[in-house]
Formats: sequence, structure tokens, C-alpha cells
Amino acid sequence: MQNSNVVKDIVLEKAQATFSGIEIDEKTDFFSVGISSLAVVNFQMEVEQALNCTVETSELMANSTLGDWVNLYQSAAQTN
Repeated sequence: MQNSNVVKDIVLEKAQATFSGIEIDEKTDFFSVGISSLAVVNFQMEVEQALNCTVETSELMANSTLGDWVNLYQSAAQTN
């Protein structure tokens, strides 16, 4: 089980690395700033490898802000 602050830090760190050059915060919708679904799935794989937990891709796509992802991965990390 991961601490929720650690999960948030990892997701934010991976976002900065994956989407460098794009200004994104927890309220930004990935698709509204031109990030492709392929880039989002690559980001998902990076996060899941770092956290050693998974969230369904369809759930992530339906919740497409960085803040949503932090919440989903915090929940997933608590159940692992």
C-alpha cells in the first residue's frame, strides 16, 4: 500500500516527464490541451509501472484530468 502523497507525487512527476512542454495542472483535461489518447496510454503505463498497481484504461479515459488520475491511483494503491 502506497501513501497517498507518494502516489500524488509519482503521478505528477510522471506527467511532467511525459508531457514536457505542455502546461498541465491537476484541473487540466488531457484532451483539451491536445494530448493524444496514445500519449495518455503511454503515461498510464509509466504510472502503473512506478506504482505497481493498475486502473482500467476506460476509467482513466472517462476521468481525464490529472487530479482525477491522482484520485483513481490513490484508491487503487490502497487496495493493493
